[in-house]
Amino acid sequence: MSDVPPPPCEPPSHERQQLLNKRVPELTRIYREARRPLETLGVLEVGHFLEGEYAEWLVCKLFGLKRATRNTRDYDAEDTRGTRYQIKARVLRDGSKNTSWDFGKREPTGFNYMIGLIIEADWTVQLIICVDRPTVIAQKKPEQKDWRFRWSSKTAADRRVVNLYRAANG
Repeated sequence: MSDVPPPPCEPPSHERQQLLNKRVPELTRIYREARRPLETLGVLEVGHFLEGEYAEWLVCKLFGLKRATRNTRDYDAEDTRGTRYQIKARVLRDGSKNTSWDFGKREPTGFNYMIGLIIEADWTVQLIICVDRPTVIAQKKPEQKDWRFRWSSKTAADRRVVNLYRAANG
């Protein structure tokens, strides 16, 4: 067994879950609509994703984590015990429930757990999971060039995947 402390597996309190129901989905829709023309004009860089920023903020608020500084590489948040979390989000616009959280070409290091969010196109959070780093690493197939954690019905049933939050309609 690993000597890494267990993830924050307790579901967020009712008070903290209220963060999921606030005006954030409405405000993110407005932001995205305003962002497109600004990208076209060259005012904003294309490729800085709001869902990642939102996911980091939300997970830190829900689970009482401290967000890493902007220039920190390899992890996004830390708890009071020093456990490090890589936070990944995916917005599903086509209604699909299969997706992946990508890490790029470099082996993921520097974190103990990945917290993955699935967000619907209307910015409501459907799912939050937590997976330890060895499970993330074990999922890579030799023929894959990039590192990713694939979400499917098979991984949903994996006992190493901790379901932290699932929307009532999810």
